[in-house]
Parts: sequence; C-alpha cells; structure tokens
Amino acid sequence: MVDLMLRGLARDPSFRIFHVDARLSEDLGDVGGIRVGKLGSLLVHCVRALLVRLRHGPMDLYYIPAPAKKSAIIRDWFAMAALRPWFSRTILHWHSMGLGAWACGAIDAGQSIRRVFPGFLDRPARYLTRLLLGGADCSLVLSESARGEVALLRPRRMSVVPNGIPDPCPDFAEHVLPLRRKRDDTSPYRCLYLAHCTGEKGLFDTVEAVGLANELLARRGSSPGIVLTVAGSFMNGEDQRRFQAMLEGIPESAVRHVGFAAGSEKIQLLRSHDCLVSFSRRETFGLNVVEALAFGMLPCLSPIAPYLENFSEAAIIAEDRTPAAYAKALSSCALAVPRPEIMRGLFLGSFSEGKFTQRITEALKED
Repeated sequence: MVDLMLRGLARDPSFRIFHVDARLSEDLGDVGGIRVGKLGSLLVHCVRALLVRLRHGPMDLYYIPAPAKKSAIIRDWFAMAALRPWFSRTILHWHSMGLGAWACGAIDAGQSIRRVFPGFLDRPARYLTRLLLGGADCSLVLSESARGEVALLRPRRMSVVPNGIPDPCPDFAEHVLPLRRKRDDTSPYRCLYLAHCTGEKGLFDTVEAVGLANELLARRGSSPGIVLTVAGSFMNGEDQRRFQAMLEGIPESAVRHVGFAAGSEKIQLLRSHDCLVSFSRRETFGLNVVEALAFGMLPCLSPIAPYLENFSEAAIIAEDRTPAAYAKALSSCALAVPRPEIMRGLFLGSFSEGKFTQRITEALKED
C-alpha cells in the first residue's frame, strides 16, 4: 500500500516525496520478532530521515504505527522520539488496529485490559505510547469503524481512506466473466481461503464450516458439495498440527492446502475458484476480499465491522461468528446465482488504484 501511495502522489505536482524504506524484517517469519539487528537498522533509517529533513527543509512526517505487539511498539517509541520534534506535521496511517485500545485502556465489557508488556511495565508502556503517538496532526484510517479506537489517541484530524489495489484482472470482461457466467452446477463449488493459516484469520472455523455446509447441501440434494483450497502459510507448528488433525476423517478431495501463493499462482487461484472465504475474527480492512471482487468472486465473510461497512452490497455475510452460521452462509453461496458483474463493479467503483489515489491525495491536502 505504501508503494501504491508513493506512485500516486508522485503523479501530483503539488507533492514532493522523500521515501525512507524503513523495513526491519528480513522475511515473513521475522515479522514481529525481536532481533538485535533490527535496532541497528532502525537507527540507520531514523538517521536517513533526519538527513533528508535537514537537507530539504520543513516537511511532514508520514508513518505507519504498530499493532499492539511489543517489538513493534518499541520500534515506534524510538522512531517517534527521534523524528517527531523535527517535522512540521505528523501523519499516522493506521494499517493495523489494537494499539490505541491497548494504550488507552479501552476494554470490552467483562474483559480485562490486555497486557502487552510484563507486569508493572505495562502501565508505563501504555503511557509512553500515548505520549509519543498521541495528538498526531492527521490520522488516516481504513474504515469508519476504526475511527473510535484511533480517536482515543486524540489526533487533530482524521480521514477515512479505504485501501485500493491495481487491477489484478484487466482481462476480466474477455476471459473471466464468460467462465463465471457458465459455471457448471454439476461440479463442486470451489471455495478459496487466502490468508495466514491461523485461528484469528478463521482457518479452523472455515474447515469446520465446510464440513457442516456439505451436510446441509447433501440433505437438500441440490448441490454436489463444496471443496476448499487453503492458500497460506502456517505461523507455528501448533496451528499446522491442529489443521492436520481436523482433516482426519474428511474426504481427501474436500480440503487441500497449497501453501503460500503469490504472483501468477495466486492469480490462477482467484480465476479458478467461485468464492473467497474469510471468516476472520478481526480485520482492519480486508485486501484479500478486494482481490476477490476484482475477479468477480463472491466473498463469504464473517460479520465484523470492516466487512459489514465495505463489502455488504456484494458479499454473503454470516449471521454470527459460529461454524453453524458460517456453514449456512457457505451453503447460500453454493446455491446463489452467480453475479460477477456486481463484485467487479464494487471493485472498480470503490477499491481501484485510481480511487485510492484520489482519496489519499485529498486527505493529505486537507489543512
């Protein structure tokens, strides 16, 4: 998303952009981990940003804050303490959520404040986070539902800028639409799970729901059933073992795991499947859903706020977050008349690269 934003702003002559690539992780497995080398890299990135500021004069600082994870929070402390005093305005772009609620002690009824740091250190850590990330001149959020949490940190201004992507299916009308229109009802309904393989992303609920949905469809005798392709990486061995245990007793053809998919492999999965399944328990936005819409795929989603806000006009959304409700939603998808033009239209109208560039340009130009 940063790359997309930089490309869009570079085409507007009213912006002068200097980019410091501040990535600290070497690969997906390194994300969220604590490593001594990351501190050295962070120091180098901050020095580079300060040199740009000193060389080119007053300017705004754009930064993407952490989720509520210890190593990322420490990164933010260091970066904000070193950089914010030197820049005219601070613009925070909230790609992840959870930090504001933790830092400000916001809790749901019946729950205790989540601890990120051990014992007595957690309260001072929350105070330091409020001090260093609070009061931003501008906060950009991905959906209306994110406003409440970010508002806890008292930004001076907030703007909602949903994500967008370059069109991954430019040949939709010529090659993909005809295939979607003539889907063979005698073939299994092909569902795609495209995310990290974790319970938080809904993997285990999805596998259970597919089994229950197939039982519902078999009782109706109206569909050959549902098959599921799982495309994603496991973040730990425990989740992988749990997934393998769930597959015992399930027909081998019903669920298959193809691992992490990117590039042409992911495009082929999006072309060849009928439905994207995302029963995530928590999301900031849902880029995988946007990708599915671009290919005219029907999304089957959990009833969480960002999904309800952004995709309800083109998706089937479960009534609640239980495997039984997910199974009912999946069976509805399998029996639904394909409407690929609706999904594709929502992508073009709301989540294209051009729409994203327009929104973020307007938000950054506001006083």
